[in-house]
Amino acid sequence: MNDNRISTPEPPPVKGSGSVVDDLVAMLHSRREFGRAKYGTELQPFNGRDAYLDALQELVDLFQYLHQAQMERAKLEADIAKLREEISGLREELVDETYGQE
Repeated sequence: MNDNRISTPEPPPVKGSGSVVDDLVAMLHSRREFGRAKYGTELQPFNGRDAYLDALQELVDLFQYLHQAQMERAKLEADIAKLREEISGLREELVDETYGQE
């Protein structure tokens, strides 16, 4: 899949709503509780695991999830464009049937 958007800069941001940081903090708290429930403790340094390898494996998974989402989004956008064309055609047919062709 070749996506030209990867080389196209995004426009400057506009004022949005909500807080990305607040959402991230909530997710961190949720993941800490998940870890406590699953492993009996939250993530700690010197826990006998290779943190770099864990992160690298998670990063590779993240790239896969992101690419999957991109592929699915492209398909959905194409489906939406097709539906819009069909709706437009149906609208024209309805107008013609209702008001007659000129």
